[in-house]
Amino acid sequence: MSIGENIRRLRQSHGMSQEEFGALAGVSGKAVSTWENNIKVPRMAAVEKISVSFGVSVAELYGGELPADVDFALLSETRELTDEQKKSVINYVRFLKSGGR
Repeated sequence: MSIGENIRRLRQSHGMSQEEFGALAGVSGKAVSTWENNIKVPRMAAVEKISVSFGVSVAELYGGELPADVDFALLSETRELTDEQKKSVINYVRFLKSGGR
């Protein structure tokens, strides 16, 4: 599912208009319409506002697709982890970079 489809599903499941949803994301209702119709994709700042407002991860919004700003998405996804969990993520990334050795 595209991010536009996920945004539409999330908005409709909360009974919100595009204007109401846009207000939470800091954009206009027209911008939400362009996302939902896959004309444009939201900027990462809007994605993060949506993520926080609805308690969903950035990855869930993207539906498994890589966001345009992968580095920011990684930071966003790990922000609320404990220090111990962050160490585990770093160790896992190092493991991946080493080719799994």
